[in-house]
Amino acid sequence: MQSLTAEAFGRARDYLMASGRPLEQARFKYLFEDGSLDEVTAALATYQNPDGGYGHALEPDALTPTSGALATSVGLRVLSDTGATADHEQVRGAVGYLLATLDPEEKVWRIIPADANDYPHAPWWTDENDDLRERFGAYEVNPRAELVGQLHTYATLVPADLLDDLTERTIACIEAGEQEEHALICAVRLAESKELPARYRDRLAPRVRELVVQVAGRDPAAWGEYSPQPLWYISAPDSLCAADLAGAMQANLDFLIAQQAEDGSWKPTFNWGGMYPDDAPKSERDSASRLTYNALAQLRAFGRIEGASG
Repeated sequence: MQSLTAEAFGRARDYLMASGRPLEQARFKYLFEDGSLDEVTAALATYQNPDGGYGHALEPDALTPTSGALATSVGLRVLSDTGATADHEQVRGAVGYLLATLDPEEKVWRIIPADANDYPHAPWWTDENDDLRERFGAYEVNPRAELVGQLHTYATLVPADLLDDLTERTIACIEAGEQEEHALICAVRLAESKELPARYRDRLAPRVRELVVQVAGRDPAAWGEYSPQPLWYISAPDSLCAADLAGAMQANLDFLIAQQAEDGSWKPTFNWGGMYPDDAPKSERDSASRLTYNALAQLRAFGRIEGASG
């Protein structure tokens, strides 16, 4: 079992401080150096729009400034990770945005803004004749499951009957069939939401565990490409699916450590395929910033950084 050495950790820190986004810099300081919530939320605020939603390439693969559900899920994840409560201005704004933009008939959120085509974006976000909706399963699990989990975190801001309806609909979709690898990440996050009532968790958790065992790849030879692997679904030792994939999870952590680049970062294993050559490099840098922070946070959670407490 390998650990990230103190020297390698130092290189990762140096990379973030020199080349990372201010958001990941603030999150690193909060997690490792007693930084403040205010520093994190100040950096996050630059991505929030007056309507309360987040945009402005908070999700680095879609450069539209317009608010969207995916970017707002990222923003709420940052806020909850740093302990922001329901009375925080950004939380109230983000939840208000979600309530205002929920499709009143389908009870889903469009994953990215309709104007994303008008701005530089990764090829998988191109929407032709509304085929994005089809490719993302009518948005019934991705992004809805994660967003519903976040609404449970801030349930005091959400009408109870609406939250129950959204939860029932989402769990029914997860139960109904197989789930695409990214939708499954959203399902895991719903199942792991600390404020999800037990009546929902007890129903959802077995199905999510079953799906993760089916989908998460165990072959290290495949992990170098963009493919589902245990750490996509397991964020900490007490994660829902940790016991189901214990051996593969430890091997995946070793693999994660080995993937650190010489400059201290973790690089994306995906690219824009030649689209928007003037903008893609910045997206790659922003993705590396986020991936580097995420790798350090995950390794810390598993006690895999020399000298760092979990």
